[in-house]
Amino acid sequence: MCGICGFTNYRNDVLLREMLNKMFHRGPDEEGFYIENSFVSFGIRRLKVIDLITGSQPIFNEDRNIVVVCNGEIYNFVELKNKLQTKGHIFKTNTDVEVIVHLYEDFGLEFVKYLRGMFAFALWDKKNKTLILARDHFGIKPLHYLVVNNSLFFSSEISPLYLLPNMCFEVNKNALSYFFTFLYIPEPFTIIKQIKKLPAASLLVWHDGNFYINKYWKLQKTYEFEDLKEDFILEKIKELFYSSIKEQLISDVPLGIFLSGGLDSSLILSSVSKINTGKIKTFTVGFTKEYSSFNEINKAEIVSKHFDTQHTLEILTPEIEKIIFDILEKSGEPFGDSSIIPTYLISKSARKSITVALSGIGGDELFGGYPRYIGAYLAQKYIKIPLFLQKIFFSLVYNLKLTHQKRDVVNWIKRFFYVSSNLKEKYILWNSSVDFYERKQIFIDKEIRDINLEIFPQIRNYEDVFYFDLSTYLKDNLLFISDRASMANSLELRVPFLDVRLVEFLNRISLRKKIKNFTLKYYLRKILEIEGLPPVITKQKKQGFQIPLSKWVTEELQELIGDYLSPHRIKREGLINYKYLQEILNQHKSKKRDFSDLLFAILVWEMWNEKFAILASGQNNKSIEITSKLKVLLINLGGLGDIVMMSPILKALHNKYHAIEVTLLTIPRSKEIAKNFSYIYKIYTLPIKYKMFNLSNMIEIIKVLKDLKRTKFDAVINLRTVDSLLGMFKILLIKKFINSDTFIGYGKKFAKKIFNFFFEEDRYRGLTEVEITYKLLTILGIRGVPDYIFYPLNNEFKDWADNYIKEKTSNKKHIFLVGFCPGAFRPSRRWPLEYWRQLAEVIVKSYKDTVIFIFGNNQEKKLVRTISSGLPSIVVTNEDLDNFNKVAAVLRKMDVVVSNDTGLMHLAAALGSKVICLFGPGDVVKYTPYVEKENLYILRKESVNCKRPCYRYNCKDLKCLKDISPIEVFEIISKIISNRVCKKNV
Repeated sequence: MCGICGFTNYRNDVLLREMLNKMFHRGPDEEGFYIENSFVSFGIRRLKVIDLITGSQPIFNEDRNIVVVCNGEIYNFVELKNKLQTKGHIFKTNTDVEVIVHLYEDFGLEFVKYLRGMFAFALWDKKNKTLILARDHFGIKPLHYLVVNNSLFFSSEISPLYLLPNMCFEVNKNALSYFFTFLYIPEPFTIIKQIKKLPAASLLVWHDGNFYINKYWKLQKTYEFEDLKEDFILEKIKELFYSSIKEQLISDVPLGIFLSGGLDSSLILSSVSKINTGKIKTFTVGFTKEYSSFNEINKAEIVSKHFDTQHTLEILTPEIEKIIFDILEKSGEPFGDSSIIPTYLISKSARKSITVALSGIGGDELFGGYPRYIGAYLAQKYIKIPLFLQKIFFSLVYNLKLTHQKRDVVNWIKRFFYVSSNLKEKYILWNSSVDFYERKQIFIDKEIRDINLEIFPQIRNYEDVFYFDLSTYLKDNLLFISDRASMANSLELRVPFLDVRLVEFLNRISLRKKIKNFTLKYYLRKILEIEGLPPVITKQKKQGFQIPLSKWVTEELQELIGDYLSPHRIKREGLINYKYLQEILNQHKSKKRDFSDLLFAILVWEMWNEKFAILASGQNNKSIEITSKLKVLLINLGGLGDIVMMSPILKALHNKYHAIEVTLLTIPRSKEIAKNFSYIYKIYTLPIKYKMFNLSNMIEIIKVLKDLKRTKFDAVINLRTVDSLLGMFKILLIKKFINSDTFIGYGKKFAKKIFNFFFEEDRYRGLTEVEITYKLLTILGIRGVPDYIFYPLNNEFKDWADNYIKEKTSNKKHIFLVGFCPGAFRPSRRWPLEYWRQLAEVIVKSYKDTVIFIFGNNQEKKLVRTISSGLPSIVVTNEDLDNFNKVAAVLRKMDVVVSNDTGLMHLAAALGSKVICLFGPGDVVKYTPYVEKENLYILRKESVNCKRPCYRYNCKDLKCLKDISPIEVFEIISKIISNRVCKKNV
C-alpha cells in the first residue's frame, strides 16, 4: 500500500517532495521519484508488502520508456506474469506492480481490463508523452486530480494538493450539501471545487495539455442465474471466495483478520484457516459494559476459539478529538460516518503486530445484509398507500421515544413511515442524516439547502438497491473508511469480498433470492452452516460496526459540540440556522428524534473548517512562488498577551501555505508560552529588557542576529507597532542582520522607511491588534477575517488542573470559581490593591460556594497577601503554578476571570473563560481580547483630561482605573453566577 502524487507540464522538485511528505503515513518504508524535465514528475511513498528487496518503485519496462507508480495490490499478478513471460517479457523484480507496464506494452489502453485487485496508479508513456491514471473496479483505492494552467496534478489524498503554489481554493457547497445529507461526499466531487475524484473503474488519459476519462468496466443488470439450484450457487460462491482469499493472502509481511464475530469476517476466517496452517492473528474492537448493546466481543471470541486464533481485543476508549483531527489531516476533507473511529482504533491496534489485514467490507452489499433491503421490499408496496393515510401513520409514531441503543427499533419505524410516494426518495431518506423538510429549516445557504439527487442511480423497484449501494454507499463511504482509517496507521486493508469475479456472479442473482424468506444474507448463513460454525453465529441478527454515537452526543461529545457548535462560529459562517440547530439538539437530548449523525457531521465540518479549510482569497498583492519550503520570520518582542494575539496569524499562515517554516524572534520571558504552538518551527530570543536594551547583553544579541542571518527568509513580519524612536532603533538593528527582500510591518508614519511593505497604524483605529496585524498578511495573499485567539493547551495539563482544583476546593461539587489576576507588569496598569481586597470580601460574604484563585508570580507575594490575608476560600497559586501551562490549565477552569493584566486577560479569553477586563492607560480597543463579545466585560472610566488612546505609563492620577469600583465588578460577577445557576436548573 502506498501514496502516489505528481504533475505534468510543470517542474518543482521541492513541491513534489513536500507532497510526498504529506503522505508519509501511507508509505513509511520507502520513497521513489520519476522526473522527466518539465513533461512529468511523480513519486511514491511505499509501504513494503510484496517483494521487500527488489520491489522499489517506480517500475519500468525493459527499455525504460514506460514507467509506473502504483498504490495497491494486483492480486492476479502471478497468473499474468506467467502469461507475459511466455510472450517474451523480461521481469526484473518479484513485485506485483511490474505486470502493469508489460500489459500496457501488449494491450495499450485495454490493459487495465486484465487487472484484478485494488489499485490506483500513474503510468507514463515516454514515447507518446502520455500520462494514464487508473482506479480499480470498485474504488477501493483513492485518486484525486485537478487541472490548472495546462497542468494536471494528482494525488492519493487531497492534502498534498493544498501545497500547490498561488492556488485560491474554494469550498464546494454542493459537495458540502451531500456531506451533511449522506455523511460522505460522492465522486467525482471533493470538498474543494477545483479538485475531483477519479471515478472508480476509470482511466484518465492526459496528452499534450488535454485529457479525457473512460469507464473500462460496468456491472450489467441481469438475473440469468435465477433458475440455478441452490447447491450449485453455494458451491460456486465458496469456490470464487476461496480463490479471492488465496490470492489476497500473498504477502511478505505479517497478516491478520479484523474479526467482528459477524457472518462476513467469520467466512473470511473459515476460508483462511483452510490455507494457513499456522496461528492466525485476529483483532476485535469493543466497548465498556455501559455500551454492551454495541459490543461484538462475545461472538468474536466464540469464532476465535472455534478456529483457535491468536486473538487481540481493543476496548474503545478514544480521544475522539485527536482521532478526528488525525483523520481529517491525513484525508484532507470532512467525513461524517462515525464508524471510521472504531476502524481507526482497530487499525492502530493491529499495526503493532501486522502490516496487512483482511476485512469483511462488501459482504452486506453483495449478499443482502442490511435491514433496509427488507424495508425496500415492504416500501415498494407501502408507497402505493394514499399520502393522507401515510401522514396519519407518521403522526402516530412521531412522538415515540428513542432508546439510544444499537438496535433502536423505534428509529427504524420512524424512518420507514416518512411520507413519500417515490421509492428512490424514500430509500435515499433512509440513508440520510436529515430529511428533506428539515434541511430547509437548518440550512441557510441555498447551495447547501438544495440537493441534486439526479447524480445517483435510479431505484425503480427494490432490486435496484443493490446497484445503488454498490455505486454510492459502498464506494464513497465504506471504502473511504477502509482506506483512510487503515492508511492513517500505515496498515494495508484488503477486502476479499470485492473480487470482480464474485461480484459479477452475485450480480446475476436477484436480491429476492439473497434474502429468501426475509432472511438477510441467506446464502452466507447456509455456507457457514456447512462450514460447521455454531448457530449463535449463523443465526445472529445484523450488528454493524457502530459506536454509541447517539448517547455520546449528549455525554462524551458534549463539551466538544459546545466548543465547535457555539453561536459565534455558526452565525459567522452563515451556512446553518443556529436557532434550529439548538432545536434539534434539544430534540435529540429528549430522545424524541435521533439527530446524532447530523450533529456529528456538523461537528466534523466545523473541526475541518477551523484547521484545514483553504478558501478563495482573491488576487495576491505579492505572490510568493513556493519552489522550496516557504520560510517566514515573525518578530514579536512582546509579552504573554502579544504571543497569544499572534495565534490567528500562525494559523492563517499554516492554512494558506502548508509548506512553511515559521521562525519566531521574541524575548526570553515569552519563549515558554510560544513553544506550545506547533505551527512555529524554531524560536530565537533576544535578551532585551522592557523599553531599552540591556547593554551588557549586546554581545549575545549580536550573536543571535548573526545566527538568524544564515537563513534566507521569503518574508519577515514585525507584529508589534513601531511607535517610538527606541522601537524604530530595535527594528533597524534587527533588519541590518536579517536576510530577506520582503520586510512587512506597521506603526507611526515616521517608521515607513524601515519596511518594504508598510501599514500606517492611524489608518486602522478602531481595530484590535489581531485585526491590524492580520492586515499585514495580505502581502502573502491572505485576506478575510481572522479567527479568534486561541491557546493550544496540552491534555496532560488539563488533567493536572482537574486534580489541582479538586484538591484546593476539597472536591466540592457545583462550586463557583473566580480568578483574580492583579499583577499587571506595569504598575500604572494595576487596579488598586485595596479594591481587590474589597472585591474578595464581598464575594466571600455573598457566595459561600465560591472559591477565589489569585494568579501571580513569586515577586508578587506581598500583593497576594494583601488581598487574601484572613479570608477563607482563597487559593494562592503563585507557589504551585510554576509554568505558564499550569496557569493556563487552571485559568481555563475558572467560571470568570478578573484581570488588569493584559497578558493574563488574553490568555484566559483565548482559553474560553469569561473575562472582566480592567483597563488603565493604553488603547482599550486595540488591546481588547479578540474573542466572542459575550465572553468579555470591558471596564474603563474615561477622563475628560486624558487623550484617547492614552499611553501615560507613569500617570499619577489613574482615574481610568481608580474610578472602577469593586461593587461594579461584583455586579458583573453576580450576573454571571445567576446565569450559570439558571442554566444548571434548566
